[in-house]
Amino acid sequence: MTGQDIYNQFKAALLAQHVPAAQADAASKQAVAVATAESSLNTASSNENGENSYGLFQINVGLGATQSATGRTLMGQPVATIVEMKNWLMIPSNNIKAA
Repeated sequence: MTGQDIYNQFKAALLAQHVPAAQADAASKQAVAVATAESSLNTASSNENGENSYGLFQINVGLGATQSATGRTLMGQPVATIVEMKNWLMIPSNNIKAA
């Protein structure tokens, strides 16, 4: 996935939420910078020091109570396992939605 792909998807999502075009543009540029810093624009995972972070934006899924809340937010399910969330977040378009 390229920075332009991330920019386009991020901006489209913001515009769909009726964010003004200038704000959507600025936020999308910032999103590309964040993804570049977090993963060098590669789908990645980090499990260092007990951290469970996945995808372009290195979304941390947490543990315990945080895991359930994250699962509901990201996947629309009452409970999701770390493995289910990891698999979902490793799909670039899902990771962009989560970001």
